[in-house]
Amino acid sequence: MFKKLLNQAIVNFELVTQSPLYIKQNTSLLDPTAFDGTYISCYLDEKRIPIIPGTSMKGVFRSFFEKLLGDEACNILDTRQESNKCLKKIKEFEKKLKSDNNKNWESNEFDKELEKLKSFSSGKRNYYLSCPACKVFGSQRLKSRMIFDDAKAKEGFKISSRSSTPIDRISGAAKEKGLNTFEYVDWGVFEGKITLVSFFNWQLKLLLEIFEAIDEGILTFGGYSSKGFGRMKVQNVKIKIRYYGEMKDKAKDGYTQNPLFAEKVFEHKEIEKKLQSINFLDKNQWEKVELENEQIL
Repeated sequence: MFKKLLNQAIVNFELVTQSPLYIKQNTSLLDPTAFDGTYISCYLDEKRIPIIPGTSMKGVFRSFFEKLLGDEACNILDTRQESNKCLKKIKEFEKKLKSDNNKNWESNEFDKELEKLKSFSSGKRNYYLSCPACKVFGSQRLKSRMIFDDAKAKEGFKISSRSSTPIDRISGAAKEKGLNTFEYVDWGVFEGKITLVSFFNWQLKLLLEIFEAIDEGILTFGGYSSKGFGRMKVQNVKIKIRYYGEMKDKAKDGYTQNPLFAEKVFEHKEIEKKLQSINFLDKNQWEKVELENEQIL
């Protein structure tokens, strides 16, 4: 499904800390005076900048969607084709496709479902047979269509440190050993970017719902979340929508045209209004495989 680029949604946004943020940097500390743990960072213009890794955001977003899906989602951590729901289903179909019993495909409901996919490319078949979470975030057989950049902190962020110690469960007092000191981001604004490639409208609607869950404090980032860490707020959302190929000619209202694509920039509320009739938990939405028939935003 990625052989032909038909649309893109480039989502720029800011994440603002509403409580301390601690995403631990996993490096060995050789300096005896260093903190036991510190926040993850990178160097930009020779300055140390806190970041929220794209992998961390993707994990948080996927986990939230899987919880909404319940039994509809496969276990992405189980990579065995014999037990992972998506991989097992794809493998069963491929086995049927190669077998000599193709003439009997319409013998039951499952085979009827597969019969209509005979003309599909392997990419479209893998997509159709995957769970909704794999359709968005990818799997061993499917590339992710939601791409996450690292979110870097803007100038003005604040760094603090704190100590914690385990509590004796009998006396209720602090234990003598086990003192842990760590550095964290006390306040910061992180610039993030997510790109959806060859997306269906329900997948963009899902992203906006996740933003709302972050604002409500349902989704948190990093460690010590049970102690109030990791709450964020989403602001300044800008969504650039592009249509290519045959979809480009259908984009007319307010779109600027160039030889490659038609493009329009939407505000957060504007795109929410456009997608208000879309239910991202609707099975009819998940079954779509032809992007050319998707409604232009």
